[in-house]
Amino acid sequence: MFVCARMQQPSAQLVLSSNRATTTVHPGDLIGRLAAADMVIADPRISEAHALVSLRSRSLRLLALRGALFVDGQDVDAVTLARGLRIDLAEGLYLTVEEVELPTHSLVLCGLVQGPVELSAPTYSLVVGDDAGERVLGLVAGRVPDAVGHLWSSGSRLWICLRDQEAEPIQVGAKWMVEGRALRVIQVPLDGTNDTVTEKSGGLVIVARYVTVHVRYGARTAVITGRPANLVTELVRFDGKPIPWEMLARQVWGDRDRELLRDNFDATRSRLRRQLRDLDIRDDLVCLDGSGNVELVLHSSDRIIDES
Repeated sequence: MFVCARMQQPSAQLVLSSNRATTTVHPGDLIGRLAAADMVIADPRISEAHALVSLRSRSLRLLALRGALFVDGQDVDAVTLARGLRIDLAEGLYLTVEEVELPTHSLVLCGLVQGPVELSAPTYSLVVGDDAGERVLGLVAGRVPDAVGHLWSSGSRLWICLRDQEAEPIQVGAKWMVEGRALRVIQVPLDGTNDTVTEKSGGLVIVARYVTVHVRYGARTAVITGRPANLVTELVRFDGKPIPWEMLARQVWGDRDRELLRDNFDATRSRLRRQLRDLDIRDDLVCLDGSGNVELVLHSSDRIIDES
């Protein structure tokens, strides 16, 4: 008997001191003055993109973006959310962590060309590529319109829709044949996820330090510098997940004209690709998805470490 796959999405309840309103936030949620922010704070001292909620090493953290965070009077770049914690945003304006919920297990999709993939993004696309003349099936975060299938979370459920078929809830252990590959979703306790789905060797270890990025592969370590390092580090701070290119560019270059931002972004991405090729590292590490988003393309054996 199959069990319906349920997403255990981490969350935290934050209380804003000015109005005592409680907001539930999840990984990837933005806190700031933007109307599109997940937690909108209408205060001129708050930046448009003030802070980001992020899942790091199985803990939920708040990362400073373009605004300041203070804990116990100290200016911090990031803070782990825990019940009862107070985070000051400006004088007399603060957040209190009321509750934190963390998942106990992870859902993993098996049968892909890149190996098992932990399903942590809200939407994925099954795409067909070419590897030395052979058609291969892979998974990318985000929605690709012409993909052979899509996976997404709705509430606590995980769904799949293959091309020309009806959407159906995913059952743990069930199998789907897609492009000749047998796919299935398994449920893995978080304590065992790293050993289960991550290879111990063969992948990249990306250590982001903002002014530099160290990429370890095999016995070698390469160093990326300058704006390309800034770009990669900002993506690491977003856990490598897709974000709008303009939001990323403004983190690196600030409030500039949109056209100039795009020119800077494209030129820096080209520099990064050249650096990666020269270092004999795959040059598609930073990728645009065709919908205005940019992300780190990580294989199952890759690791990212934020030391910025």
